[in-house]
Amino acid sequence: MSSVLKSLPRQVQLQVSPDKAEKLLRALSQMQACRHTRSFYQTTLSELTAVFSNVSYGAFLALSEEDGALEVVAKSGRVPKALPKAQISLLKQCLEDKKTVFSENTAALSLVHGDNRLGAILLKSNASWRSEDFNLLSQFALNAGRGLETAALLEEAEELAFQDTLTPLGHRVSFKKQINRKSTKKVRTDKFGVCPILFRNGTGRNFNICPFGYANGRTSFDFVQAGLKKFTAGNFS
Repeated sequence: MSSVLKSLPRQVQLQVSPDKAEKLLRALSQMQACRHTRSFYQTTLSELTAVFSNVSYGAFLALSEEDGALEVVAKSGRVPKALPKAQISLLKQCLEDKKTVFSENTAALSLVHGDNRLGAILLKSNASWRSEDFNLLSQFALNAGRGLETAALLEEAEELAFQDTLTPLGHRVSFKKQINRKSTKKVRTDKFGVCPILFRNGTGRNFNICPFGYANGRTSFDFVQAGLKKFTAGNFS
């Protein structure tokens, strides 16, 4: 992520508090280390509330993949169960305009990368925002948008590396590790059992759902799962 201070015009740099700028640089460094979006959400809010001590609460909002609606994915401070209409309006404006907007003691940071709207950050302050805060947070939002997209790509790459793309099952290596963890936990807690089941067809080869297509294969597994649940009186998961 690029430097917040160096990205600002020279005349603006003279008005910016060096202490806040350095803290935001460290914040961006912490965010850059996040390899998952959930940790990125919370780290971002934690760092922002540490830099801006007057912030009473903050919320990280992401766009839902299903309907594109904003949903709160992380909180800091006492965030109201229902955000005031004025704050919701400010969030919508920042996403539509693709830029950070302020209204007295509320700031809405637009997180975008290119033409992609990724989400927004809402910050409620106990005091009015200053012009230097606007400049810093506007530049911070640009870097945060890049960082969020990077975290999302890393998360997707990790998921594809360990999980099958057609089913919720892990690949062979990750599946074996999961079985080992379950077995170890079974020995340690003795609270549940693990029983691996291998499907074989008439030729003796490992059962493969690919020739049947994903939908038919999924139906077959669901049928077997329902039978096992019935056989084990609901103790199968």
